[in-house]
Order: sequence, then C-alpha cells, then structure tokens
Amino acid sequence: MSTSPNTEARAFSLLELVLAFGIVALLFLTLGLLFLSLLRGSAKASNTTVGVVFAEDVLDSVIRNDLYSASAGPRSQGIYTVDEANQTNFFYTVDSTQVPAVAGVHAGGYLVTVEVWWWTGDAQQARAGQGRLSTRVTRLHLPGSLP
Repeated sequence: MSTSPNTEARAFSLLELVLAFGIVALLFLTLGLLFLSLLRGSAKASNTTVGVVFAEDVLDSVIRNDLYSASAGPRSQGIYTVDEANQTNFFYTVDSTQVPAVAGVHAGGYLVTVEVWWWTGDAQQARAGQGRLSTRVTRLHLPGSLP
C-alpha cells in the first residue's frame, strides 16, 4: 500500500483557493478605486480649465462693455465641458473695486474680479473628494487703456 512520490498530486485546499481569490479581488478593487480617483481628479481639472476660460471671457466682456463699475448678483450659464449632452452649469459673479489715482502714474481704475463656480449654486460649498469647485480671475483695468 505504499505510494510513490511521483504519483501523489498536490491539490490546493479550499482555504487556499478562497484566500487566493480574495487577494485577487482585493487587488482589482484597489485598482478600481485608484482609477476612479484619477477620473475624479481629471474631471475637476477639466472643469477648472473651462471655468478659467469662461471667467476670462466674462472679464473681457465686462471690460469691453464698460460694466465694471456696476456689480450685480450671481448669474449662471450652462456650457458643456466633457460632452454636449451633459452640460455643466457655471455660476459667476463680477465684483469691482475702485482703485484711487496715483499722480503721474494713472488716473485711477478698477480691480475687476470674476469668480466662477460649478456643481452647486453656492460658491463656498465643497464637494467630497474634490474640494471647492471654483476659480477666480482678477484684472486691474485702467479706463482709457487697452483691455
């Protein structure tokens, strides 16, 4: 009744198989969470880029139309960032502060700030995992000079 070492086959126990599948599942779950985190960061970077371009466009329009001395409440505009079907609603405010004249340098001007935010109507609200979704562009405008 002796068996030779060549005929014995080593089989994995059920515990070893469950442990191996558990490790592989944990690996895939970790990779999935990593890619999800990267995708979230990419979406925020994409929206921030669009927000900066949008803020600069609003700032140029405000200066070109001489609207920098009048402040108004928040406004919004829906534009697409990733695809046309899912538009992101961007909110913005224009704020200006009068800068006093400096003798021999300039006759005074306005410090114009455009703040743009998205995802929510409240500029101060943060989104979990992404922080505040807003950007701000400021420019010193001296009337009579080129914008």
